[in-house]
Amino acid sequence: MRLKERLHGFGREVQSRDANNGAHLGHKLLTKTSRIGSGAVSKKKIMIVASLLFTSFAFLGCSDASQRAADKRPHIVFILIDTLRARNLSCYGYHRVTSPTIDALAANGALFEHAISIGGNTCTAMPAMITDKLPFFEFGSEWGEVPFGMDRFRNNADGLGLPKSMKTLAEVLQGSGYHTCGFITNAYLKSVLSMNRGYDHYTELFYETGVPNGRGDELTDLAVEYLSGVDFGEPVFLYLHFMDVHGPYMRPGEGSLFSKSSLQRQAEHMTKWREWEPMKGDISGRRAELRDYMIDACDTSIRFVDGCVAKIVGYLEARGVLSHSVIIVTADHGEEFLEHGRTTHKGALFEEIVHVPLILTYPSVPSGVRISQLVRNFDVMPTVLEIAGIDRPAALEAKSLIDVLMSPEDDPDRTAYAGFPWLRMVRDSRHKLLVRKNGAELLFDLSADPGEKENLLGPDAIGVEAVQVAGQTSRQAMGGFVEMLRAQGGGGKSGATESLDEETRQQLRALGYLK
Repeated sequence: MRLKERLHGFGREVQSRDANNGAHLGHKLLTKTSRIGSGAVSKKKIMIVASLLFTSFAFLGCSDASQRAADKRPHIVFILIDTLRARNLSCYGYHRVTSPTIDALAANGALFEHAISIGGNTCTAMPAMITDKLPFFEFGSEWGEVPFGMDRFRNNADGLGLPKSMKTLAEVLQGSGYHTCGFITNAYLKSVLSMNRGYDHYTELFYETGVPNGRGDELTDLAVEYLSGVDFGEPVFLYLHFMDVHGPYMRPGEGSLFSKSSLQRQAEHMTKWREWEPMKGDISGRRAELRDYMIDACDTSIRFVDGCVAKIVGYLEARGVLSHSVIIVTADHGEEFLEHGRTTHKGALFEEIVHVPLILTYPSVPSGVRISQLVRNFDVMPTVLEIAGIDRPAALEAKSLIDVLMSPEDDPDRTAYAGFPWLRMVRDSRHKLLVRKNGAELLFDLSADPGEKENLLGPDAIGVEAVQVAGQTSRQAMGGFVEMLRAQGGGGKSGATESLDEETRQQLRALGYLK
């Protein structure tokens, strides 16, 4: 397929640039448009940066149409819904119908009941998910403005973002003949941080004013527009990263589907958000009132994104490729609504943060299967590679989900690890151990205490033998992870003098990531 055909329908001026100091030939699209909002007429400036990374394979190695038509490998659709916790989806038992499309995907595929995130926010979870390398911080290590430069991800020579030595999922797929396209609206996934590596096409959608992350419906439209010029005779990898469920839960903004009182206009909503976001304490009084309001807003945003997923699924069906597509829906992390006294996601690793949805559908996957074993969201990468028939790169740390899908009784539970410079977690199918930087330990029996209210190692806990055994087992598991990750290391502290550009810094600041 020629360059003009790949860009068919965009009709925008393409300006070449030398990306990554000549490592790739890139093309940057900068478009400003306006849209009419509901109610009073308003204009929002939208900035779309699309980076097209072209490889010799994409344009030369697979130029024969008959060869592409003979490629029977499945298309892969990876849908990441930022900040979506499993408990708020109807297919996970929620009392509201927030996710009819995702529910239908689960009914036609496999739902993993206990999928655990290996990161408590985007900048720890996403690098791990796309490289199959667990995040690791030494206690007390620096948490800078590019925190996913975590100890083992840092490299003195590469500057900002992922080190070049770490192969991403997109790079492996692209090198194996997949046409790769990504559509994102999270500043931690921008090309300036090397998160676009391996993509033939990478669109970044942000607004110049207000909440910076772009709307899911607009991101979906851009994806559909681009896909209309893509030849599905070759295998396609599509990555969509939605931010609408992330605070301040502004989508769609026309009103709540789950409350008698509609969500208020943007200015009033943001006033409530600014009061809610720093809140701490129990669920009572004004905190309880705001919590109900924010959950209504969040649930409405989930239903909104579910509609975006429906459009993508409908498009694939209209193109006649849905039956030959793997669809994966998951999240990088969840969200707190004062369950443990805090809001949003500020560095905790309780279940409301780490229990995420994970749904996989493909014709060869049994329909309506619910997998009870514990798995991790970063197990997605080896799963995708196995389905695509691609050999895994050496030393991958995750484990494919195929075994647990096909023979769940023969696949033991996995152990999940996550960490920050101030907190570490290890979780198996029953117990979770949290260890703070000061050495304080919290151990929870999730089968008896799913809300994580009773610390079995607290000062008033009864020191029964079973608890002591569980605590020691969890400590050994955590020690094993720490020893392994520390031994593998990274690049040490980054020696790069580069820092984030002001535009990216403002986008992260608007979302509360930077001060």
